[in-house]
Amino acid sequence: MCLTLWAGPDITMCAGPFQLLDSYGTGYATIEWTSSGTGTFDDNSRIRPVYTPGAEDIANGSVLLTLSLSDSDGNIVSDEMVLTLKNVPEALPAVEGPDYVDVFVTTASDYSTAGFPETAEYNWYLDPAEAGTIQGSGLTSTVNWNPVYMGTAYITVTASNECGEGAESVPFPVTVDNTVGIDNQENQGFSLSIHPNPGDGLFNIGIVTDKPGIIKIKLCNLLGETIFSRSVLINNPFYYWLNLQDSPDGLYFLVIEGNEQLVTKKLVKK
Repeated sequence: MCLTLWAGPDITMCAGPFQLLDSYGTGYATIEWTSSGTGTFDDNSRIRPVYTPGAEDIANGSVLLTLSLSDSDGNIVSDEMVLTLKNVPEALPAVEGPDYVDVFVTTASDYSTAGFPETAEYNWYLDPAEAGTIQGSGLTSTVNWNPVYMGTAYITVTASNECGEGAESVPFPVTVDNTVGIDNQENQGFSLSIHPNPGDGLFNIGIVTDKPGIIKIKLCNLLGETIFSRSVLINNPFYYWLNLQDSPDGLYFLVIEGNEQLVTKKLVKK
């Protein structure tokens, strides 16, 4: 019988164990499979073994597999096939879109990602779930905000292909606010202003009152924890610079107490 062989066609597949189903030979006495990479065969002396790609194979994106057959007379023939490896997509960059939402004004917001070539689908996630609902399977998505939610929400996106779902993008924080409700507690003869709001960390607090005296200025986070507190003597008008440049972005509550006043306003750092 003639000594013949075929390693099989070049194949593109997802990275993982793969059985060589199309290789064959005739007239051989011994079989040997070898790899140009770091993968392994479950039995390289079988005509159709299972090959598990190694880290080097996956990093290079392909590997050359060689089938060698020899007959009883010592004649050797060889054939090669190229195994091209595909992976799940890498993590996408952070999404783009508005990072501050006032649900009193805006009920829905659009977000987008740059995406990857040859990506079959994009999966969008909103955390926490009670912040609203997110819809979309392409490069853009729409968040329908929960009108009673206030706080920070995080949007991520993944890319999927036939090999599976990739890692999530870096979470994109969105400050979800509602400007109706809290900011209406000022009493007659007293007004409180914050400028700019939202701001990048340096806020000018302005107070106009017909009752000068000692007040306490407090800043609380969403957990109700006091992160700043100071008692000051106010005249009319009174201005105070509040420096939050070293504080995390997000929603805070400015509380004015004392002198027969208790006023709370929302403050957004972004």
